[in-house]
Amino acid sequence: MFPCVNCLFSEKVCNSDEMPNAFKIYWMLHNITLILSVCITIIYWAILHNESMPVDPNNILIHACNCVFMFLDLIIVAYPVRIWHVLQPITFGLVYCIFSVIYYAADGTDRFGRPYIYNVLDWNEPGKAMVTVVGTILLAMIVHMLMFAIYKLRVKIYLRYFNHKPIIPTNSTLQLQTGKCDGISMVYGSDNKAFSISERY
Repeated sequence: MFPCVNCLFSEKVCNSDEMPNAFKIYWMLHNITLILSVCITIIYWAILHNESMPVDPNNILIHACNCVFMFLDLIIVAYPVRIWHVLQPITFGLVYCIFSVIYYAADGTDRFGRPYIYNVLDWNEPGKAMVTVVGTILLAMIVHMLMFAIYKLRVKIYLRYFNHKPIIPTNSTLQLQTGKCDGISMVYGSDNKAFSISERY
């Protein structure tokens, strides 16, 4: 039953000129998670972590493994990266920033009674907090450009050394036939029925 539904969905995507809403949501969430996981890892280990914080498995899992897993996902999973999508993690970060302001204004405290979630985002010192916000936005832009470069390298390697036809990472059960849609490609930008019709930056 499920394979048949999967095939029908794949065929629908192949014959459509518009990206399905499910793909839009997945792509957006993936973009946000990829960039923020790297930014969180950099900020935590470079700025937030100190000698009083234990380097235990839980800490490593939260502040390091997420970045590693997302980076591996970028390399293995064949989906495109677009430069202008940097707006997605930045928007998410700004929403979190607004939440932190509301949290502060509502007298929210952490488990130690401090009026902030992270000390670099302490709105008792708005100048310091704004430096953090601007710095994080710049870091997100740099990380996103790096991820875009890795994506372009991944595609170049694929085109040079592997099969030049689109692969179907979302549905291995779809039987391809000559003259029909080659399936859901998450590798190509110019022939990408899964995410876009043409290469867009």
